[in-house]
Amino acid sequence: MYYVYILRSLAKPGHYTGHTKNLEVRLQAHNNDESRHTSNYCPWFLETVTSFRNEQKAKAFELNLKSHSGEPFPPNIFGPCSSYLYQQRSYRGGTHYFLK
Repeated sequence: MYYVYILRSLAKPGHYTGHTKNLEVRLQAHNNDESRHTSNYCPWFLETVTSFRNEQKAKAFELNLKSHSGEPFPPNIFGPCSSYLYQQRSYRGGTHYFLK
């Protein structure tokens, strides 16, 4: 499995988004000053985790989250049948996908 995660810091407002194959080891690396992007703001905790069987889909989802484009991720990112699972709705000025 591949994981896309969002971390929150107790030391500063904001978040950090990344992807990994080993979530436990990666979180330890963030909290042990082994990541130059997060070392100054330890400790970090997991806010959200999404798992993927496919690394390319995990990377695409991470890049979409990091793009700050305001565009929702395509509902078919979760597979060909996901359009039957999700419905698009406007919510607080944005477009979001919810389970039907």
